[in-house]
Amino acid sequence: MNNSVVNIKSNSMTKYYRFQNDAPRVGEIVHCYTSKTEFFKFVNMMKAQDPDFMRMSFWELEGQFIKHDEGDVQIKVTSVKKLDRF
Repeated sequence: MNNSVVNIKSNSMTKYYRFQNDAPRVGEIVHCYTSKTEFFKFVNMMKAQDPDFMRMSFWELEGQFIKHDEGDVQIKVTSVKKLDRF
């Protein structure tokens, strides 16, 4: 899944956002958004385009910033919280 984001913070308290069906695992390296606004724009686009949208869940993550990767940010997940659908 391609999620674009720009954030240079490496603080483990930074909130990140991800859209996928299974919960990200602690210790897993994932691509994610740092802006809730941009995350919800992406979710709305996926809602219109992806027939499996209703199977997906929204996740708020905390983690260690790893790197920028072609417009995306990768983090090593330290905590996971499922968000309510909107």
